[in-house]
Amino acid sequence: VLDRVPEAQFVCAAMQGQQEAEAWVERLRIGEHVHLMPYLTQEHLWAIFQRAAVSVSISAHDGTPNSLLEAMAVGCFPVAGDIESLREWITPGVNGLLVEPDKAQALAEALVLALENPDLREQAAETNGDIIQQRAEVYLVRSQIAVFYERLMTM
Repeated sequence: VLDRVPEAQFVCAAMQGQQEAEAWVERLRIGEHVHLMPYLTQEHLWAIFQRAAVSVSISAHDGTPNSLLEAMAVGCFPVAGDIESLREWITPGVNGLLVEPDKAQALAEALVLALENPDLREQAAETNGDIIQQRAEVYLVRSQIAVFYERLMTM
């Protein structure tokens, strides 16, 4: 990624003090581009997402991470693991990119694609804002949960 986008900066939440991460940064000599952060408050994480061009959430199995939805909500372009739960939220090339979790080169290519295409990021931000508003807006979800539990209680 740094060969193609030398100005890129990587902010890694909850990685400060992680020996394996610190060793990678040192071995690869990328310390001026990688910021290993401590655990962050929700407000700090949101502030980072608002300033970031791309968020990365690569996992081999998971539900839908809140951090992914939060990043999408503030206009940060998502690059995520190609797993079933995330295919419900991301249409590759439209509002994000999905990458097989064990394919490092594919991840690098996805990051470069996203970083080099501001129009793609802008369109995705608009689409993701609509998706979050329609499917994940907090008041909407709360009311849906209330209806769900009311139905359960009357069974």
